[in-house]
Amino acid sequence: MKNKKILLSLLIILSCCTQSFSQWTNVINFPTLFVADITKCGNKIFAGTSTGILNAGQVYVSEDEGQSWSLVNTGFNISGVFSMASRDNFIYVGTYQDGLLMSTDAGDTWTLNDMGVWRLGVFGLGVSGDNNVFAYINHGTGQNLSTDKGYTWSPLTLTNSLYQFQTFADLPGRFLSGGRKGIGLSTNNGVNWSAQSNNGLDSNPDGTKPMKAIYYFNDKLFAGCINKIYHSSDFGNNFTATNMLLNNFEYVTSFVSAGNKLFASVNTSSGSSTSAVLMTANDGADWINYQENGFPGRGVRALEVSNDYLIAGTNQNGIWIRPLEKFDLNLII
Repeated sequence: MKNKKILLSLLIILSCCTQSFSQWTNVINFPTLFVADITKCGNKIFAGTSTGILNAGQVYVSEDEGQSWSLVNTGFNISGVFSMASRDNFIYVGTYQDGLLMSTDAGDTWTLNDMGVWRLGVFGLGVSGDNNVFAYINHGTGQNLSTDKGYTWSPLTLTNSLYQFQTFADLPGRFLSGGRKGIGLSTNNGVNWSAQSNNGLDSNPDGTKPMKAIYYFNDKLFAGCINKIYHSSDFGNNFTATNMLLNNFEYVTSFVSAGNKLFASVNTSSGSSTSAVLMTANDGADWINYQENGFPGRGVRALEVSNDYLIAGTNQNGIWIRPLEKFDLNLII
Protein backbone atom coordinates (compact mmCIF):
# COMPACT_ATOMS: atom_id res chain seq x y z
CA MET A 1 0.00 0.00 0.00
CA LYS A 2 2.85 2.36 0.90
CA ASN A 3 4.54 1.70 -2.45
CA LYS A 4 1.26 2.43 -4.25
CA LYS A 5 0.99 5.79 -2.49
CA ILE A 6 4.57 6.64 -3.43
CA LEU A 7 3.91 5.68 -7.04
CA LEU A 8 0.73 7.80 -7.10
CA SER A 9 2.66 10.78 -5.72
CA LEU A 10 5.37 10.36 -8.35
CA LEU A 11 2.78 10.19 -11.13
CA ILE A 12 1.14 13.39 -9.88
CA ILE A 13 4.49 15.19 -9.73
CA LEU A 14 5.36 13.98 -13.23
CA SER A 15 1.97 15.11 -14.51
CA CYS A 16 2.46 18.53 -12.93
CA CYS A 17 5.88 18.92 -14.51
CA THR A 18 4.56 17.87 -17.92
CA GLN A 19 1.38 19.92 -17.84
CA SER A 20 3.08 23.07 -16.55
CA PHE A 21 4.55 23.51 -20.01
CA SER A 22 1.13 23.63 -21.66
CA GLN A 23 1.13 26.25 -24.36
CA TRP A 24 -1.39 28.30 -26.22
CA THR A 25 -2.17 27.46 -29.85
CA ASN A 26 -3.54 29.91 -32.39
CA VAL A 27 -6.58 28.20 -33.97
CA ILE A 28 -7.91 31.20 -35.91
CA ASN A 29 -5.10 33.36 -37.28
CA PHE A 30 -6.66 36.36 -38.97
CA PRO A 31 -4.87 39.73 -39.01
CA THR A 32 -6.67 42.36 -36.88
CA LEU A 33 -9.47 39.91 -36.02
CA PHE A 34 -11.31 41.23 -32.96
CA VAL A 35 -13.18 38.54 -31.00
CA ALA A 36 -15.91 40.26 -29.02
CA ASP A 37 -17.61 37.33 -27.33
CA ILE A 38 -17.84 33.53 -27.16
CA THR A 39 -20.82 31.38 -26.13
CA LYS A 40 -21.63 27.66 -25.89
CA CYS A 41 -24.73 26.02 -27.32
CA GLY A 42 -24.94 22.28 -26.73
CA ASN A 43 -21.77 20.69 -28.09
CA LYS A 44 -21.02 23.75 -30.23
CA ILE A 45 -18.99 26.85 -29.38
CA PHE A 46 -19.72 30.09 -31.22
CA ALA A 47 -17.44 33.12 -31.50
CA GLY A 48 -18.54 36.57 -32.66
CA THR A 49 -15.86 38.61 -34.41
CA SER A 50 -15.24 41.81 -36.33
CA THR A 51 -12.54 43.31 -38.49
CA GLY A 52 -11.66 46.94 -38.99
CA ILE A 53 -13.62 49.40 -36.87
CA LEU A 54 -16.53 47.06 -36.16
CA ASN A 55 -17.69 47.33 -39.76
CA ALA A 56 -17.54 43.66 -40.81
CA GLY A 57 -18.88 41.02 -38.46
CA GLN A 58 -18.74 37.25 -38.65
CA VAL A 59 -19.75 34.24 -36.56
CA TYR A 60 -17.50 31.19 -36.26
CA VAL A 61 -18.40 27.76 -34.86
CA SER A 62 -16.37 24.90 -33.40
CA GLU A 63 -17.71 21.39 -32.86
CA ASP A 64 -14.48 19.88 -31.49
CA GLU A 65 -14.02 21.88 -28.26
CA GLY A 66 -12.32 24.81 -29.96
CA GLN A 67 -9.59 22.93 -31.82
CA SER A 68 -10.89 23.94 -35.25
CA TRP A 69 -13.38 26.56 -36.43
CA SER A 70 -15.48 27.23 -39.50
CA LEU A 71 -17.31 30.31 -40.70
CA VAL A 72 -21.07 30.26 -40.14
CA ASN A 73 -23.20 31.19 -43.13
CA THR A 74 -25.87 33.22 -41.34
CA GLY A 75 -27.27 34.57 -44.60
CA PHE A 76 -26.63 38.18 -43.56
CA ASN A 77 -23.83 40.69 -43.98
CA ILE A 78 -23.57 42.21 -40.52
CA SER A 79 -21.50 44.86 -38.83
CA GLY A 80 -19.11 43.84 -36.08
CA VAL A 81 -20.33 41.52 -33.35
CA PHE A 82 -20.47 43.20 -29.95
CA SER A 83 -22.23 40.71 -27.62
CA MET A 84 -23.49 37.11 -27.45
CA ALA A 85 -25.69 34.90 -25.25
CA SER A 86 -27.35 31.49 -25.51
CA ARG A 87 -29.90 29.26 -23.79
CA ASP A 88 -30.94 25.79 -24.96
CA ASN A 89 -30.90 25.93 -28.79
CA PHE A 90 -31.30 29.71 -28.94
CA ILE A 91 -28.29 31.85 -29.81
CA TYR A 92 -28.31 35.67 -29.66
CA VAL A 93 -25.72 37.83 -31.41
CA GLY A 94 -25.69 41.59 -30.88
CA THR A 95 -24.21 43.63 -33.73
CA TYR A 96 -22.65 47.07 -33.83
CA GLN A 97 -25.34 48.65 -35.99
CA ASP A 98 -27.54 45.94 -37.56
CA GLY A 99 -29.61 44.76 -34.63
CA LEU A 100 -29.96 41.27 -33.18
CA LEU A 101 -28.95 38.14 -35.08
CA MET A 102 -30.79 35.10 -33.69
CA SER A 103 -30.85 31.33 -34.21
CA THR A 104 -33.49 29.03 -32.71
CA ASP A 105 -31.90 25.76 -33.88
CA ALA A 106 -28.33 25.84 -32.51
CA GLY A 107 -26.94 27.81 -35.41
CA ASP A 108 -28.43 25.99 -38.40
CA THR A 109 -30.62 28.94 -39.51
CA TRP A 110 -30.66 32.61 -38.57
CA THR A 111 -32.92 35.68 -38.56
CA LEU A 112 -32.05 39.35 -38.11
CA ASN A 113 -34.20 41.64 -35.95
CA ASP A 114 -33.58 45.39 -35.91
CA MET A 115 -36.38 46.00 -33.36
CA GLY A 116 -37.68 48.70 -35.69
CA VAL A 117 -34.61 50.90 -35.13
CA TRP A 118 -32.28 52.12 -37.87
CA ARG A 119 -28.65 51.16 -37.17
CA LEU A 120 -29.48 49.47 -33.92
CA GLY A 121 -26.49 48.51 -31.79
CA VAL A 122 -26.87 45.68 -29.26
CA PHE A 123 -24.05 46.03 -26.73
CA GLY A 124 -25.10 43.64 -23.95
CA LEU A 125 -27.17 40.45 -23.84
CA GLY A 126 -28.39 38.27 -20.97
CA VAL A 127 -30.85 35.37 -20.72
CA SER A 128 -32.96 34.63 -17.64
CA GLY A 129 -35.59 31.98 -16.95
CA ASP A 130 -37.15 30.02 -19.78
CA ASN A 131 -38.17 32.89 -22.03
CA ASN A 132 -36.71 36.27 -21.05
CA VAL A 133 -33.85 37.99 -22.86
CA PHE A 134 -32.38 41.33 -21.79
CA ALA A 135 -30.61 43.64 -24.26
CA TYR A 136 -28.67 46.85 -23.75
CA ILE A 137 -29.06 48.88 -26.95
CA ASN A 138 -28.17 52.31 -28.32
CA HIS A 139 -31.75 53.55 -28.55
CA GLY A 140 -34.48 54.95 -26.31
CA THR A 141 -34.05 54.01 -22.66
CA GLY A 142 -31.17 51.75 -23.60
CA GLN A 143 -32.67 48.71 -21.89
CA ASN A 144 -35.02 46.30 -23.69
CA LEU A 145 -36.68 43.07 -22.55
CA SER A 146 -38.17 40.20 -24.50
CA THR A 147 -40.48 37.78 -22.71
CA ASP A 148 -40.84 35.44 -25.71
CA LYS A 149 -37.24 34.31 -26.30
CA GLY A 150 -36.27 37.30 -28.43
CA TYR A 151 -39.06 37.51 -30.98
CA THR A 152 -40.61 40.76 -29.68
CA TRP A 153 -39.16 43.47 -27.45
CA SER A 154 -40.31 46.22 -25.09
CA PRO A 155 -38.30 49.09 -23.61
CA LEU A 156 -37.67 49.26 -19.87
CA THR A 157 -37.47 52.49 -17.91
CA LEU A 158 -34.99 52.12 -15.06
CA THR A 159 -33.86 54.57 -12.38
CA ASN A 160 -30.73 56.67 -12.81
CA SER A 161 -28.87 54.27 -10.53
CA LEU A 162 -29.36 51.50 -13.09
CA TYR A 163 -28.07 51.84 -16.63
CA GLN A 164 -25.78 50.41 -19.28
CA PHE A 165 -26.15 46.78 -18.22
CA GLN A 166 -23.62 44.79 -20.23
CA THR A 167 -22.77 41.67 -18.22
CA PHE A 168 -25.13 39.19 -16.57
CA ALA A 169 -25.34 36.28 -14.14
CA ASP A 170 -28.49 34.17 -14.05
CA LEU A 171 -29.03 32.41 -10.70
CA PRO A 172 -32.02 30.61 -9.17
CA GLY A 173 -34.41 33.39 -8.14
CA ARG A 174 -31.94 36.14 -9.02
CA PHE A 175 -30.92 37.78 -12.29
CA LEU A 176 -27.87 40.00 -11.74
CA SER A 177 -26.31 42.54 -14.04
CA GLY A 178 -23.21 44.68 -13.98
CA GLY A 179 -23.46 48.15 -15.44
CA ARG A 180 -22.17 51.68 -15.31
CA LYS A 181 -23.07 52.09 -11.63
CA GLY A 182 -22.45 48.60 -10.30
CA ILE A 183 -24.77 45.66 -9.69
CA GLY A 184 -28.49 45.59 -10.42
CA LEU A 185 -30.82 42.82 -9.22
CA SER A 186 -34.03 41.42 -10.66
CA THR A 187 -36.08 38.73 -8.91
CA ASN A 188 -38.54 38.33 -11.79
CA ASN A 189 -36.25 37.54 -14.76
CA GLY A 190 -35.48 41.11 -15.75
CA VAL A 191 -38.94 42.68 -15.61
CA ASN A 192 -38.20 44.86 -12.57
CA TRP A 193 -34.82 45.94 -11.22
CA SER A 194 -33.33 47.39 -8.05
CA ALA A 195 -29.83 48.68 -7.37
CA GLN A 196 -27.68 46.76 -4.93
CA SER A 197 -25.70 48.76 -2.36
CA ASN A 198 -22.38 48.16 -4.13
CA ASN A 199 -20.44 49.05 -0.98
CA GLY A 200 -16.68 48.68 -1.13
CA LEU A 201 -16.25 49.42 -4.84
CA ASP A 202 -13.92 52.18 -6.00
CA SER A 203 -15.67 55.01 -7.82
CA ASN A 204 -14.79 57.26 -10.72
CA PRO A 205 -14.80 61.03 -10.07
CA ASP A 206 -18.34 61.14 -11.49
CA GLY A 207 -19.51 58.51 -8.98
CA THR A 208 -19.82 55.66 -11.45
CA LYS A 209 -18.64 52.13 -10.65
CA PRO A 210 -18.47 50.53 -14.10
CA MET A 211 -18.33 46.77 -14.56
CA LYS A 212 -17.50 44.92 -17.76
CA ALA A 213 -17.71 41.38 -16.33
CA ILE A 214 -19.46 39.55 -13.48
CA TYR A 215 -19.50 35.83 -12.62
CA TYR A 216 -20.93 33.71 -9.81
CA PHE A 217 -18.44 31.17 -8.47
CA ASN A 218 -18.05 29.29 -5.17
CA ASP A 219 -20.99 31.18 -3.60
CA LYS A 220 -19.44 34.54 -4.43
CA LEU A 221 -20.19 37.14 -7.08
CA PHE A 222 -16.96 38.20 -8.80
CA ALA A 223 -16.85 41.56 -10.57
CA GLY A 224 -14.24 43.30 -12.68
CA CYS A 225 -14.30 47.00 -11.78
CA ILE A 226 -11.82 49.89 -11.76
CA ASN A 227 -8.30 48.44 -11.65
CA LYS A 228 -9.40 45.51 -9.48
CA ILE A 229 -11.36 42.30 -9.23
CA TYR A 230 -13.85 42.21 -6.34
CA HIS A 231 -16.07 39.55 -4.83
CA SER A 232 -19.32 39.73 -2.89
CA SER A 233 -20.98 37.12 -0.67
CA ASP A 234 -24.33 38.94 -0.61
CA PHE A 235 -25.05 39.36 -4.35
CA GLY A 236 -23.52 42.81 -4.72
CA ASN A 237 -24.38 44.71 -1.56
CA ASN A 238 -20.88 44.52 -0.09
CA PHE A 239 -17.68 43.92 -2.03
CA THR A 240 -14.13 43.02 -1.04
CA ALA A 241 -11.17 43.52 -3.36
CA THR A 242 -9.28 40.35 -4.26
CA ASN A 243 -5.51 40.27 -4.31
CA MET A 244 -5.02 41.16 -7.97
CA LEU A 245 -1.67 42.97 -8.04
CA LEU A 246 -1.75 44.33 -11.59
CA ASN A 247 -1.36 47.71 -13.21
CA ASN A 248 -1.36 49.24 -16.67
CA PHE A 249 -4.52 47.55 -17.90
CA GLU A 250 -7.85 48.95 -19.04
CA TYR A 251 -10.51 46.60 -17.62
CA VAL A 252 -11.45 43.00 -16.84
CA THR A 253 -13.45 41.61 -19.74
CA SER A 254 -14.73 38.15 -18.74
CA PHE A 255 -14.65 35.29 -16.25
CA VAL A 256 -15.02 31.54 -16.66
CA SER A 257 -14.43 28.58 -14.36
CA ALA A 258 -13.27 24.97 -14.53
CA GLY A 259 -13.14 22.81 -11.44
CA ASN A 260 -11.84 24.88 -8.53
CA LYS A 261 -10.19 27.40 -10.83
CA LEU A 262 -11.55 30.79 -11.85
CA PHE A 263 -10.06 32.46 -14.92
CA ALA A 264 -10.23 36.16 -15.76
CA SER A 265 -9.35 37.97 -18.98
CA VAL A 266 -7.94 41.47 -19.12
CA ASN A 267 -7.92 44.13 -21.82
CA THR A 268 -4.41 45.55 -21.52
CA SER A 269 -3.14 48.98 -22.49
CA SER A 270 -0.94 49.55 -25.50
CA GLY A 271 2.61 48.46 -24.78
CA SER A 272 1.65 46.78 -21.50
CA SER A 273 3.45 43.65 -20.33
CA THR A 274 0.54 42.79 -18.02
CA SER A 275 -0.86 39.28 -18.39
CA ALA A 276 -4.14 39.14 -20.29
CA VAL A 277 -5.27 35.84 -18.71
CA LEU A 278 -5.24 35.26 -14.93
CA MET A 279 -6.18 32.30 -12.75
CA THR A 280 -7.03 31.83 -9.09
CA ALA A 281 -7.57 28.55 -7.27
CA ASN A 282 -8.35 30.15 -3.89
CA ASP A 283 -11.19 32.59 -4.61
CA GLY A 284 -8.93 35.51 -5.44
CA ALA A 285 -6.52 35.32 -2.52
CA ASP A 286 -3.84 34.80 -5.18
CA TRP A 287 -3.95 35.32 -8.94
CA ILE A 288 -1.29 33.93 -11.28
CA ASN A 289 -0.33 34.64 -14.85
CA TYR A 290 -2.03 32.07 -17.08
CA GLN A 291 -0.69 33.51 -20.32
CA GLU A 292 2.93 32.33 -20.10
CA ASN A 293 4.00 30.82 -23.40
CA GLY A 294 1.06 32.80 -24.70
CA PHE A 295 -0.13 34.99 -27.49
CA PRO A 296 0.86 38.51 -28.51
CA GLY A 297 -1.43 41.49 -28.64
CA ARG A 298 -3.18 43.88 -26.33
CA GLY A 299 -5.43 41.69 -24.33
CA VAL A 300 -8.26 39.21 -24.32
CA ARG A 301 -11.94 40.08 -24.72
CA ALA A 302 -13.63 36.71 -24.05
CA LEU A 303 -12.95 33.36 -22.38
CA GLU A 304 -14.78 30.05 -22.63
CA VAL A 305 -14.13 26.53 -21.36
CA SER A 306 -14.70 23.27 -23.25
CA ASN A 307 -14.13 19.85 -21.74
CA ASP A 308 -10.42 19.93 -22.48
CA TYR A 309 -9.45 23.50 -23.39
CA LEU A 310 -9.49 27.08 -22.20
CA ILE A 311 -10.46 29.24 -25.18
CA ALA A 312 -9.43 32.90 -25.48
CA GLY A 313 -10.75 35.44 -27.96
CA THR A 314 -8.23 38.24 -28.38
CA ASN A 315 -8.46 41.87 -29.42
CA GLN A 316 -6.27 41.64 -32.50
CA ASN A 317 -4.99 38.11 -32.91
CA GLY A 318 -7.93 35.77 -33.37
CA ILE A 319 -8.69 32.76 -31.14
CA TRP A 320 -6.22 30.79 -29.05
CA ILE A 321 -6.67 27.62 -26.97
CA ARG A 322 -4.71 26.02 -24.15
CA PRO A 323 -5.18 22.52 -22.72
CA LEU A 324 -6.80 22.60 -19.31
CA GLU A 325 -4.45 21.26 -16.68
CA LYS A 326 -6.99 18.79 -15.39
CA PHE A 327 -4.59 17.13 -13.01
CA ASP A 328 -5.08 19.94 -10.51
CA LEU A 329 -8.60 21.23 -11.22
CA ASN A 330 -10.02 19.25 -8.32
CA LEU A 331 -7.20 17.14 -6.97
CA ILE A 332 -8.18 14.74 -4.18
CA ILE A 333 -5.60 12.36 -2.78
